[in-house]
Amino acid sequence: MDRKELRLNQALGIFMGLFGGWMTASLWPELQQTIGTGGAMLWGAALGAIAASLAQFEAVGRLVTRNTNRFLNLTVGLCLPLLLILVLWWALRLLGR
Repeated sequence: MDRKELRLNQALGIFMGLFGGWMTASLWPELQQTIGTGGAMLWGAALGAIAASLAQFEAVGRLVTRNTNRFLNLTVGLCLPLLLILVLWWALRLLGR
């Protein structure tokens, strides 16, 4: 997949996620009261962008594991950003004390 196609997929995923988040907040009053319509739209956009980029997460996982197992590569690729966030959060807590 070339960059132009990737960007188009991500833009469509973000747009569909925004729309899905707006519809979800409109139809689910408890969600709208908890995080608001804007929050639901933001989460929808983030999930849409992730869904549109699953192939790239799999490619990153393949670089790390050097394995052909697609499920393993996708799992590793999705966990790497979470691990990075956890390490940064831990470092900030250590520096803050």
